[in-house]
Amino acid sequence: MDKNKKRQPTAEEEYRQEVDEVTDMITTEDVVEQAVYMVNAPDCCADEHAENMLGMLGANIVEPEIYHDESECPNKVKELADYAISEGTQHSENGSWETSYTELFYHFGVDIKSGDELCEKLAETLRERPEVESVEITEDGLDVTYKSEYCESLQEQGLIQAM
Repeated sequence: MDKNKKRQPTAEEEYRQEVDEVTDMITTEDVVEQAVYMVNAPDCCADEHAENMLGMLGANIVEPEIYHDESECPNKVKELADYAISEGTQHSENGSWETSYTELFYHFGVDIKSGDELCEKLAETLRERPEVESVEITEDGLDVTYKSEYCESLQEQGLIQAM
């Protein structure tokens, strides 16, 4: 046999080579999908990224269902509630303060409309807070009545004792 002539692979060797090539292709595709996911996934759920990446092996990254809007994140709702309470307790002169949807959009880039799911979640989160007496959803924002002991101006005016 001629030493310069290349040996022909057996059928089994060809099959194994094809399997290896396909495996390499799938692995490369998975790496690309995971990179695209990391770029497009909202920062609010960084702890879930690894779990999502493992769960998406073989998933189609163009499916919008694997992503959620950052405003749907529980951390974002808490952040919005913290802001509303901070503003209301610091600035209210009578225990009531409306935080407008426009103000929340300006500060957080979150588009809230009266009665939508995010609005309802935010209102419920506010109602659960100890500083809050009541929450009313209005056309323009959330009208929150705060407990007087949390309102700075009422404390400064000495009105807590009179109430």
